Amino acid sequence: MEEQKSTSKKRPQSDYLSRVKRQERRKKILEEVKEGKQTDEIIKKNKVGKDLVYRLKRNQVMKHIQKGAGLKEITQELNMSLERVREIRDSHIELELIRGTAIDKLAEDLLVDKQEIEVFRNKMIEKELFNYSPVEVVATKWHLSNKEVFAILENAIRQHAMTKRLEEVAHDFQLSVHKVLLMLYLSLIHI
Repeated sequence: MEEQKSTSKKRPQSDYLSRVKRQERRKKILEEVKEGKQTDEIIKKNKVGKDLVYRLKRNQVMKHIQKGAGLKEITQELNMSLERVREIRDSHIELELIRGTAIDKLAEDLLVDKQEIEVFRNKMIEKELFNYSPVEVVATKWHLSNKEVFAILENAIRQHAMTKRLEEVAHDFQLSVHKVLLMLYLSLIHI
């Protein structure tokens, strides 16, 4: 019985070799990503899954952003579309905000304007409110007070009211027309 325990603690040589092979293969794929080869080309050539290639590309984009490279520079260097680079950056920002990272720290780390991050966060919160998420739930998720989320909701309603009828705005946010009118009136008083 003691022999079984001692052998189970040691890893077979084949495990070590396969791990080394995986690491070498990953380095090779990473080099191709850095060269800016297309995802499909890398997948076919190396017979790997999309997830690995996408993860490596995402990591490269984030490294470039943290070094201070502009989005257009990254698209040229990694041979990716501007939309894809922006999507990777935005998903990272969203994840960090949900984790509770301060906007100031995030702006400093990614070398992005603080106001740009705030606008992005507000748009994401607007989307959730537009999908009928309760203010309390949204506030908890984004680490904000109910009052801050309510202010974002007021702003969203005001923006929608400029282009739509009150009934449509009320329907979009699942509120009564009276509440929409009250919120618009209150927002006018605050201005």
